[in-house]
Amino acid sequence: MTVVDITPVGFQHEAFPYTGSDDFVARAAPIVSSAVKAGQPVLVAVDDAKIELLRDRLGSTASSVAWKDIRGIGGNPGRIIPLWRAFVAAHDRGHRLLGFGEPIWPGRDAAELVEAHRHEQLLNLAFAGVSHFTLLCPYDTERLAPAVIHESRRSHPFVAADGAERPSPDYCGLAAIAAAGGPALPEPAGDVREFAVGGAWSEALGAHAAGLALDAGLAPVRADNLAIAVGAVVEAMGRPGAGLAARMWRESGAVLAEIDGLGPVDDPLAGREWPAPTGGPARGLWLANQLCDLVQVRPSGEGAVVRLRAGR
Repeated sequence: MTVVDITPVGFQHEAFPYTGSDDFVARAAPIVSSAVKAGQPVLVAVDDAKIELLRDRLGSTASSVAWKDIRGIGGNPGRIIPLWRAFVAAHDRGHRLLGFGEPIWPGRDAAELVEAHRHEQLLNLAFAGVSHFTLLCPYDTERLAPAVIHESRRSHPFVAADGAERPSPDYCGLAAIAAAGGPALPEPAGDVREFAVGGAWSEALGAHAAGLALDAGLAPVRADNLAIAVGAVVEAMGRPGAGLAARMWRESGAVLAEIDGLGPVDDPLAGREWPAPTGGPARGLWLANQLCDLVQVRPSGEGAVVRLRAGR
């Protein structure tokens, strides 16, 4: 087997299709081993089951690899980019860095898939200026839908195939990624409570969110987290003097809160990067991503709408 070249120039973002866990381990192990022997820092962020299989295959080499359960940190895809930021920041440019990151796995629901695909696109923006980082993103072709595999070719400039990297002819490009606002949010599936909020903020909105979450059987801490997230988004993104429209409902064991009429979000990475000390949408969206299972941001008129989800 030819080992994938892991010494290109620039940020190398590759889709890494595989067929089942055994195939993943067989193909990933020599890449990781080669990188370790070359003195390159390696971080593998996949699920625990594949981590254990890959550790066993690597033997003593595994101790030189950093490991992270992606399903813990990446349940909300909006939390993943800081993982890679920290990895890059922890190492100087003396060696190329290698990462395996699997943000899309079987069982993700439709909303999570949309945001995970968006995450994959935004990685290209986030690390466009990094010259020494290769990130391989595994996709299980045995268990994921063909449409998901096709989308991986749109979000990655390269695809690992036949032991080598190949440019993806379907890659959408940085300009399209930066301009994309994401698909329209689907209408709620359950009974909806609607609220009109005057001014930039109303504490009652957070209280309503917490109450609905408790009624739905969420733990008190989860209800409080949702209330805090709602407050943070409205406080950071509400426009002085402008009214807001809010909706809340229960859906598939979760509670969703949606706030419309917020200020625009100009940075596609807002909420997915550590925010600057100054105010702005990024701080509210960042906090919401830490507290909620999913955060979705979309353009709405001249502003934005934000949908938050908290489950059990």
